[in-house]
Amino acid sequence: MRYIISVDIGTTTIRACLYDEKCRLVDTATDKIRVEISGEKEVRVEIDPDILFNQFVEVVSSVLQRCKSKDKVSLALCTQRNSFLCWDKTTNETLTKIICWSDGRARSACTQWNKSFTMKVCVIKYW
Repeated sequence: MRYIISVDIGTTTIRACLYDEKCRLVDTATDKIRVEISGEKEVRVEIDPDILFNQFVEVVSSVLQRCKSKDKVSLALCTQRNSFLCWDKTTNETLTKIICWSDGRARSACTQWNKSFTMKVCVIKYW
């Protein structure tokens, strides 16, 4: 049998859905994302990448239990928009937590950049 596991890593939940070869939903597993919100003036919104990876392994493992070892399984991912983290390219160790798209630390810099002459030229030239 062939299956597809679709994993949606959102801001509030991580969900794995197992579909059979006829696109029928076989099983799902969901966990709540542990988001760290701090700061008063500039809101910081971060996710610990190690915890998120463990959650990923848990939800995928949960739905994989419905498959047999001889089954072929593909994986599809959908992740958070505009979130990022930094890591060491030599060791692959993470250097930061995941900075979420809703983090406000760069808001003033982005506002200033968007009002700049350079951006106005880019808009005229490329849009």
